[in-house]
Formats: sequence, C-alpha cells, structure tokens
Amino acid sequence: FKKQDSNGLLHKEFNIPTDYKLIGNIAAFTGFKDHYTWVDTVALLVKRQTIKAKYILVGIGELEDDIKQYVTDKNLNDHIIFAGFRKDIPELLPELDLFMFTSNNEPTGGVLLESYACKVPIVAANAGGIPEVIVDNETGLLAEVGNPVDFADKVELLMSDSLLQNRLVKNGYQYLKDNFTKDVISRKFFERIKHIVNS
Repeated sequence: FKKQDSNGLLHKEFNIPTDYKLIGNIAAFTGFKDHYTWVDTVALLVKRQTIKAKYILVGIGELEDDIKQYVTDKNLNDHIIFAGFRKDIPELLPELDLFMFTSNNEPTGGVLLESYACKVPIVAANAGGIPEVIVDNETGLLAEVGNPVDFADKVELLMSDSLLQNRLVKNGYQYLKDNFTKDVISRKFFERIKHIVNS
C-alpha cells in the first residue's frame, strides 16, 4: 500500500464528475459489517445536502442482494455505487476522500490500517477491536455503533475541516508505523517470548 495520492481511477471508471468527493467502504457483505447503518448514513447525508459526494461499496457476500434492495428501497441508486470484488485495493483505496466503516463487531479491522497507509481519513464504529486501532480524534473519528446520525455528523465534521483531516491522516500514518508494521510486531512478539522463556 504505497500509493497515497488519487489519480482519478474511480472517477473515470464510474464516470463521476471530478468535483464529487468519494466516500467508501471495503468489506464483505456479512451481518457484522452492518451495511444497513452505512446505507442509512448515506441517506442522511444525501438528505442534508452538505457534501457533494458519491458513495462506493467494495466487496461481495451473502447479503449483497439484500443491501442492493435496501439501497433501491431508499431511492439511493443514483448515490451509491456497488464496485463488486476488486483485486486492486492498493490502487483503489487512495482514491477515497473518506473511509466510513460501520462494522459492529470487528476484531481489529485490517482495512483501517490500510487506510492509514494510504493516508485516507477514517470514521469508524466504536466497536470490538476498532478502538485499539483508531484513537478517537487523534488518528480517526469513532461513531456510536449502529447510529447513522452520529456517523453522518462525524462524516460532515471531517469532510468540512481540512485541518482536522490532515492531522488525523498524519497521526494515523505515524501510529501505523509505530505499532503495526511487520518489524514492530515481530520485535514485540520476540520480546514477549524472551520474557516468558526467562521467567
């Protein structure tokens, strides 16, 4: 995940005007990823009309048809794009202006670390192991689980404040380097084993 700048890949592929922001999520369509809250959040943002954006869902899964029907029922087909299964995530992720992650029971959320690497600002659910990866208001913003109003508020806040975006992105990238690289993890693992052996 070395790419950190957008080259318009998604705007071109889906014929999105260049002045539209891209807010996305990369996750399998399974229950705990809570795409329903994601779609409900988009519905609120579209109604508020404070952000000129398209919303992109990347992934496949057992609930994909259900979510597509939910999007149709909410008249959001013009706003939400289903990008399907992708093998080019390192190229695709930096195209997003914001990563919105509504998962309600996530062990750690590897895609959040990938967002750090690509310097994409994050709004994520305060659930499971996510708070171990996202330091609220330092490396990203945490929203209440299953609460589309709180998610929409945090998205609006972040998208309207470039200084906040820059601070979170900078801190997130450093947090990734300090805590989640292979070298750091292997060193911590080695030190732990050494401690146990010497105990």
